This record gives sequence, structure tokens and C-alpha cells, in this order.
Amino acid sequence: MRVISLPDGRRWLEVDLLAQIAGAQAATVEVTEGKKRWVFTFEGGALVATRSNLKSEQPEAVAEANPQLSGEALAEAIAARRLRNALRSDAAEWAIKPGASASPRERLPTLRLFQVALTDLRDAAQLRAALAPLLSGWPRATGDLGASGLGEPLLGYLQDLDGNRPGEDVLQFAPAEPGLALATLFTLAGAGLLRDERAVVDLPAHAPAPDVPAVRLRESPPERAEAPAPSPYEVTAIPGRPRAPTAKHPLEDRLFELRDRFTTAVNHFEAYGLPHDAPSEAFRKVHLELAVALHPDKYIDAPPSLQEVATETFDKERVAWEILGDDAKRAAYIDRVIHGKKTEDELAMEQVQQYWAAENEFKRGVAALNAGRLLQAHQHFQAAVNGVPDELEFRAYFGFTTFQVHRAKDEKAAQAGVVMLKEVLDRNKEQERKLDQGWVLLGRALRDQGNTEGAKRCFVQALRLNPANPDAGRELKRITGVDPTQKKEEPKKEEKKGFFASLFGKK
Repeated sequence: MRVISLPDGRRWLEVDLLAQIAGAQAATVEVTEGKKRWVFTFEGGALVATRSNLKSEQPEAVAEANPQLSGEALAEAIAARRLRNALRSDAAEWAIKPGASASPRERLPTLRLFQVALTDLRDAAQLRAALAPLLSGWPRATGDLGASGLGEPLLGYLQDLDGNRPGEDVLQFAPAEPGLALATLFTLAGAGLLRDERAVVDLPAHAPAPDVPAVRLRESPPERAEAPAPSPYEVTAIPGRPRAPTAKHPLEDRLFELRDRFTTAVNHFEAYGLPHDAPSEAFRKVHLELAVALHPDKYIDAPPSLQEVATETFDKERVAWEILGDDAKRAAYIDRVIHGKKTEDELAMEQVQQYWAAENEFKRGVAALNAGRLLQAHQHFQAAVNGVPDELEFRAYFGFTTFQVHRAKDEKAAQAGVVMLKEVLDRNKEQERKLDQGWVLLGRALRDQGNTEGAKRCFVQALRLNPANPDAGRELKRITGVDPTQKKEEPKKEEKKGFFASLFGKK
């Protein structure tokens, strides 16, 4: 049996598995990595069954990620995913057990599965180095490739190789891109279906004559080197080995293109590449295409960094579809991002922020008023009223400072401030929160106009609404000379005297 020998003496797990095919014997290959487990069954030179305990590799998950596949195509996709992920696992433990169970079997396109796996896992430089002996010779097909599943025109091209063309020419003129052509040549050479007399021959230590098929198992780990050679019927452990850097994932370029598109798009329509007035079915069609292209299951065999990009981009697409896939949400989204209309939440937040800003202006006005900076206070109160015109407390203080600022030079403007105060207090009657301080402000304005009785009534009203209002009590005392916060002493009741007390004058 002829199998591939790498130039530096290393071997890949693909070589051992291909040797099982070349041996045409029944074998079960078990792969474990922590809790992950894969099982591959070979019979009669073909992969006939695969099993896995990974949720993403179950038929339902693969079918969901690839809705366009069914039947044999779906079975092949499941097997390809399991084989590729098992081969990619650097820390996995491999065991090959001769013989297989008698459960139902289906012959999978074994060589095509290895062809796909090698294309994903090995770059062109690695494969070329491994195939150096074959490419420097004159390769020829040594068996029927019809069952390989390679497909035309590559199948017919390789089947016609008769050893009369240099290996480099075979590779150069193969009807496939170079990476796929190299993976195919490696697969066929490893399975003993493509060889050259000058290629390196690597025979097992205890193999029969070269013309007799044999199964080559990986050597035991170093710590078991002194142990007797294992029986053909015992399980031989194949520890994981360091692997060369893997080739670029076949979907990587497309993934980064979509990542950049969703990152730079100014809205979901641009991310989908559709106008905002496209029909609903157009959005659905693009969503299905993107969901298939970005589904994380398609990148289960990719490096963690690429899986993270796929997951993030998939999530962005899902967010976009939640809006574009619903007619009502899409219409509201069009109003917002296309026509510039604001949502109810945005309008509500604007109102809250506007109120906070007005309230800050009001607080600054009160501080300035208490400090005697009348004009500055008036400007702050005006800004507060401009921000929230319906806030009566803001308008009350603005009315008062309007009066105070203009009373010495513009009687009409000053009176407008008093009118504003009266209107505020009239409207406040219907509100639950009473503005007792508004009555104090009106009382001060009336007092400064000389209306003492009117001012007195205002201060009394303020105290009715809030007996603890210190300004109202102080202003009322200034007018009446009586502190309304002090309780009046009640006259003492005259005690009744008894007969003897009145007679002797005893108190």
C-alpha cells in the first residue's frame, strides 16, 4: 500500500483515515475532546456512518442552517461538518478499532468529504509540500474513481491520468482552482488511487507484501514505546498532535464583507441593499440569504475570532429583520430614518430633557433673586418659561420679576407682570399643588403699588395654603405689626371664691 509521507516526517490524521479506505477493511474511528465525541465507521473502502454529540452537528441544526439542502445532500453536509470539525480539533484523542457494528449503512461520498475537509483545513503550501514526490513524478490513476463522488469535469480528468504527464502539469491544467485540485490529489494519493513509481513508499512496520492491502495505524505514544505491539483487535490510541496553521476559511471573505456592510450602513435598508419602498417579499428574500450566510453554525469549524465576527454580524442582521420583517415597524422606521419623524419615546425624552433644562434655569433664577440680582433672575425665569410655558410656578416668578424690572420706567410692562401673576394663581385653583409662594409674590407686587389691603389679603391666603410659609408671615407682620405665627394669649377665667374667702379677702 502506498500512502503519503510528508517531507519532514510528520503525518496528518487525514493520512491515517485515508489508509483505512485504502485497506478496504471495516473499522470504527472514535474521536474525543473533552465532552465532544465523534464516531466514523468505514466499511469496504468507504465512510458509511458518522455520529456526533454536538448539537450544532445534528441533522435538525444542519438542516436549519442550510434550508436549501435535503436528502443525500443534507446527509453529505452533516458528514462533512463532523469530519472537518473532528480533524480540526488539535487536542482530540483518536482511536481506531477494527471491525464495525451491523447497523444499517449508507455509502457516503467519502473521497469528496475528505476533499472538502482538506480544502478547508490545509493551505496550498502545506498540500504542495506533502505532494512534492507525486508532483515531481508522473502520476497515474490506479483504480476506478467513479465511486469517489468527485464529480465532473475533475473526475474525468483524473481518471484519464496514465502516467504520461508530469505532476506539475496535472496540477496546472486541472479543471479546478489550485487549492481544490491539491486537496483532490492528496485525497486520491492517500487512498492509493493515484500514484507514481518514484513517489516515496511508506509501509507499516509489520505490513504484508506491498501488493496486499493493509490497515496502517498511528504509532503508540512515546510513553508506551516499550509495550508489546498491539493486537489488530485492540483499540490503539492516537493522541492529538500539533497542527500546522489552517487555511483561510472559505467563507471568511464573504463574512468580512457582510460585517463591514452592517457596520458602516447608515440604516437597515442600506445594510440589506434595498430601497426603503421595496416590497415585503424583497426584504424577506434578502433576510433568508443573509441568515444562511451568517448563521454561526456555518462557522463552527472556524477560528474563535471568526466565529465571534459571524455571531456579531448575525445578531445585527436579526435586529434589522425584526424591523424590516414587520410592515408596521418598517413603516415607523421609514418615518424616522427616511422622513426624519421622531418616535413617541424620542419625543417624550425630549420633553423630559427640556423640562430638566427649564428647571435648572428656574433654580438659578431663585438663587439670583434671593441674592438680590434682579435682572439676572429675570433672565433665568424667562428661559425657564420659554422651555416649559405651561409650568405655572415658572410663570409666577417670571411675572413677579417682570413687574420689578419695569416698575420704575415702564408702568404698562410692570402691570403686565402683575396680570401674569393673577392669571397664574387663577389657573392654580384647579390644580392639586397650590402655589402659596405665588400669593406671596403677588402680595409684594401689590404692596409696592401701594395696595396694602390687597397685599394683606394675598399674604393671608398664602398662610391659609401653607401656615408654615415664612415669607408670608414676615410680610404680613410688616403690614399689620402683628406676627401671625405667634399665638394670642387667652384671658384667664376668674375663679369663684367661697364664702370665707370673700369674707376675709383670702385669695
